[in-house]
Amino acid sequence: MKRKNKKKKISETKINSTKKSKKNQSNDFLEYLKKRPYFVGFSVILIIIVFALLLTPRQEFEETTLSLIYGKALHEHHLNEIEYHLTQVEKKLNGTYQTTLEDDYYYSFKEDILWLKQREEELCKNTKNLLIKQLAFNTAFEGVLIVNENVGYEYFIEDYEGTINSALNEKYFDQNFENNLEVMNMFIGEKEKLNIFLTEYNSIMRDYFDYKVFIIKNSNSLERQFIEANKLFILSDPLALS
Repeated sequence: MKRKNKKKKISETKINSTKKSKKNQSNDFLEYLKKRPYFVGFSVILIIIVFALLLTPRQEFEETTLSLIYGKALHEHHLNEIEYHLTQVEKKLNGTYQTTLEDDYYYSFKEDILWLKQREEELCKNTKNLLIKQLAFNTAFEGVLIVNENVGYEYFIEDYEGTINSALNEKYFDQNFENNLEVMNMFIGEKEKLNIFLTEYNSIMRDYFDYKVFIIKNSNSLERQFIEANKLFILSDPLALS
């Protein structure tokens, strides 16, 4: 009898430990989303609940269904955010500029957002692991916006051609977010889900890098090439988007 009770106690301890772990992961996920500066107008609490459910062992069908439902909701949110940023950039394009460089900057920004829109629509076609992939897209979306914000600080450089040639020798840096506790805490004990997240994120950002290289090689505008070159430097910096 005593032996049986001991086993029961151990089992209860494991269950309580698992519940605590899931609760901590939900809290970490909430903190991660709260800090996303571009994650606006979406029900964070709803996503928290869903993510907690996804981390709880259950039938594959149920997990796939939840991932599909809330992944599509996040997809719609991203499309709304994309339209918002397009509207803001269009306002800038309809304004007046002091330099050609500023004009090229906003055209580049607009094309980046349109590129993201196309990528988001493609992503939603494959519904497997949709929620995790949408979270990866959300992080990549933020990354592209950060790149466009930071590139403006390089306007003081005068050696356009040297900057462009140097940038074409750069390589995209694959992120693993190992020092980013916000990301890592979302996937504690969920290595497979973390790998899906990282694979999708780096796939998006690597394609974005290649897109910038393509623009440089095919643009006739030295100013536009210079803008894209500075984006390559940011994307190849290990710390810029970590």
